[in-house]
Amino acid sequence: MTRFYIDLACNYPNNGDFTGYVDQIQVRPDDTFDSLLQLYGNRLSLRKFYSKESKKPREIKIGHIVLRIGGYATWVGNWCWDRVSTDADSVVLLLAYLQRRGWQCEMGFVNSLKNSTPKSRLPSKI
Repeated sequence: MTRFYIDLACNYPNNGDFTGYVDQIQVRPDDTFDSLLQLYGNRLSLRKFYSKESKKPREIKIGHIVLRIGGYATWVGNWCWDRVSTDADSVVLLLAYLQRRGWQCEMGFVNSLKNSTPKSRLPSKI
């Protein structure tokens, strides 16, 4: 089963403290830069939910949706970003939610454009 990583721009740029919101998200499979999808939009609230047995979050709430996560890391790349690991179903749920909220795709890599039409290559939204 492919694990996905979601990077969240959720920390203050001046000191790295958690802000409680997210306004940029990056999605990638298997902790690589291949197939990177970078999205941005209006700020959405971000909350972490912990289990009694762990000091690491087990779920996050972005806006109005809750995603189960397998792991949580802080200050990934630089101190503005945190990272969660999750499954494909959670990624699909997140992308559908962000599309409904009007988020835009800033950058993305496509493995193959063989069977696509020119109009479908450059969507204006996610």
